[in-house]
Amino acid sequence: MNFEFMLIIPILTYTVKSFDIPCWSSSFTIFDCCKVQTDTYSQELLLHNKLKNDVFGQHIAQGKIGKMIFSHAKNKYPRKALVMSFHGWTGNGKNFVAKQIVDALYVEGMKNRNVHIFFSTLHFPKEDQVDIYKIHLIDWIRGNVSRCDRSMFIFDEVDKMPPGLLDAIKPFMDYHVEIDGVDYRKSIFLLLSNTGGHDITQKSLELWKKGRKREEFKYEDFEKLIQMGAFNEPGGLFRADIVDRSLVDFYLPFLPMEKDHIKRCVEAEFRRRGYSWYSGDIETISDSIEYWPPDIKLYSVTGCKRIYQLVATKIHEWEMAHWLTDNDRNEL
Repeated sequence: MNFEFMLIIPILTYTVKSFDIPCWSSSFTIFDCCKVQTDTYSQELLLHNKLKNDVFGQHIAQGKIGKMIFSHAKNKYPRKALVMSFHGWTGNGKNFVAKQIVDALYVEGMKNRNVHIFFSTLHFPKEDQVDIYKIHLIDWIRGNVSRCDRSMFIFDEVDKMPPGLLDAIKPFMDYHVEIDGVDYRKSIFLLLSNTGGHDITQKSLELWKKGRKREEFKYEDFEKLIQMGAFNEPGGLFRADIVDRSLVDFYLPFLPMEKDHIKRCVEAEFRRRGYSWYSGDIETISDSIEYWPPDIKLYSVTGCKRIYQLVATKIHEWEMAHWLTDNDRNEL
């Protein structure tokens, strides 16, 4: 999605009924950009397995996301657009899960032109320009849903978004059959935010201290907590009408990650790079992460966010040591 292009060129197609033109895939085959992949259960199973195998410590999200996404995508006449809000500390899997959803639904995944991503610090950096952002955002969504009613809009860093901006697109998320001739009910909005992360972590710690197993944590334990936190904390959902009018369908908690989850992240990153590992290396890397609370060090403060670079550094150390050993041998 080229948002800067949006700021220059006005959208003129919003009064036209939904249409789309074919796209070329990376393998040079033509496909329907707007068609979501829901003909069989294979894509839903693919998403289920991807979340099960590659997302660690998030049983609540894993258990709900596939059902939510595909029940909406398969519905020819949904009553409203699907609005899902992902909450939790950084590095707990929100962006990764959003990508897996896109890959499961759309041919070419994130490259599909009907998937639109907004980064608050890039696209909406100045609070004093929120009224301008509202106009452009309305035009962008209106124009793209006119072209494809199965469009998806992902808003990242919602906690850093100017308050009030999302209220501009409230009508597109509401129970309207049409707005100016355009039906928005088949579209999907994903909101990714660190808002509520501290409350989720505190609640997780509270349940842990009561002896509840992590796998016994329920969606209902967190839903109202997240909703109230999102509504009252600074950011894009602060006092937002879409929260007050109950237009966000699901508030999904991404739980804080424990050390065992971090170890699995480390192993997965080594595996992704095609390397074996030693248990000592897994311990060293997982121990280098900051944990909270300081006295018991239960939850990773940054989740798996730093793992990529830490593993890359460890692999570089291995390769350098191997090179030095070979070089010493050659000198002998």
